[in-house]
Amino acid sequence: MKKNRSKKQLKIALYILLFITLLSSCKQKEFRGVEGSWFISLDEQMNEPRLPGRLKFTSDSLCIVDAYSFKHKTSFFIENDSVEIYFSDTYRSKKMLVVMSDSLLMFANKKYFRTALEYFPNFKDYELIGVKTEQVLQNPYEDLPVIHLMQLDNKPQVKLNDQITDLNRILSFLSCFDCEPINSVIFYIGKGVKLEALAEAYSWCQRMGVEKAILVIGNIGFDKFYYEKDYINVDDLLSAEFTPEGPPPLHFSVPINNEQIIIEIRNTEDIQKLDLMDPSKYYLVTIDVQISMIDYLDIINKLNSKPFVIREIKRLAGTSK
Repeated sequence: MKKNRSKKQLKIALYILLFITLLSSCKQKEFRGVEGSWFISLDEQMNEPRLPGRLKFTSDSLCIVDAYSFKHKTSFFIENDSVEIYFSDTYRSKKMLVVMSDSLLMFANKKYFRTALEYFPNFKDYELIGVKTEQVLQNPYEDLPVIHLMQLDNKPQVKLNDQITDLNRILSFLSCFDCEPINSVIFYIGKGVKLEALAEAYSWCQRMGVEKAILVIGNIGFDKFYYEKDYINVDDLLSAEFTPEGPPPLHFSVPINNEQIIIEIRNTEDIQKLDLMDPSKYYLVTIDVQISMIDYLDIINKLNSKPFVIREIKRLAGTSK
């Protein structure tokens, strides 16, 4: 009786082992079909610009370059005709995934073509600063220039088109953008970036007459981003520290009048002053360039709901470089 039971248990164990082996073999076969670099058909991307432009599957990660040239690195799980992409502990995205041939992949019902790995963008991936807001960016602003501001090798740098370079190249980048006046710019703000770096980037934008910015500061997936809107206004003396050469900025400072109340923000505690503002009065809020980027994002979030406010980044008296 015991011998028969042992044989039965052994047989069950063998079946389980065989099933696991077959399942593993299928998964390996599924993965081998998608391993490598893929780019979306141009026609497909024009119809659905929120989808990634490029994909790269490796054994332990999926690299995604989206429509804004932002590079995500995630983990994934392939099962049958779908792939589950893990962007965080709380957010996953499931997309249809079918290998049609050695050179054609269907991802999210769109065609992707295989390309050599050396053609996959090799610029460094980076994390956004990671702030959540009530505003979620879903549709690409196709007509606006995109600047990635990040902290690399202990210094601020920007990615313009697919090239990582110094902040002073923003001027030539904007000069070449469709040769038309630019009112707004999209900034991706990376983790570790200081307000001083943003002020420098804004200073170069001012020279081209750019007045507004969309700050992308966190992401949910490859097609949803948290953002804040900002007005570009850097004090002329501070701007001259970053852009000493060339003509003066094209922006026009709004003169202070007798009815305007001035509020100085030097530290985190000063942000409380914004909660006491009278919505019927006019204010000039000057923000010290040394405060943290997190505090600055908190400030503009509060100011965006107030109607009669001018904001300005400057080096306030008593603070040093």
